[in-house]
Amino acid sequence: MIQHEYIKIEDFKRVGSTNEYWLWHFTASKDNLDLQIQPIHGKPNEVGIHPFRDLVEQLQIPLFETPTKDAIDLLISMDPHLHIENIVRNNNFSPIILGFNYMRLVSSTHHPKKCYCCEGIVEIIAEMNVELLGRLKFD
Repeated sequence: MIQHEYIKIEDFKRVGSTNEYWLWHFTASKDNLDLQIQPIHGKPNEVGIHPFRDLVEQLQIPLFETPTKDAIDLLISMDPHLHIENIVRNNNFSPIILGFNYMRLVSSTHHPKKCYCCEGIVEIIAEMNVELLGRLKFD
């Protein structure tokens, strides 16, 4: 089982100083959105799997989650690719995933040519440390 925790912005230093590689998932404001990537305790997809949870569990990468609405200022200050119009659309807060090496932001789903999908997360993990992908098992 992976390390998973809902955290507040104030927990960033604690989490970043104790985890070499980790993901921070900023969750959408509506948990009923039909997204490929749901919060870790979100609903499985139509065939009963949870691709995001399965991926991070298999790769054994710690995952932390915070509602996007609680982190807008932090997100904009951390990621030069993020602008308020990318985060808030039609009064809905967009989900974002950031990949870290300790406290250093490596990549996010808002970087150019990345998607908020499992493929985008695999790209982020490869940028964090490509050797982490060696843990993947294919059926």
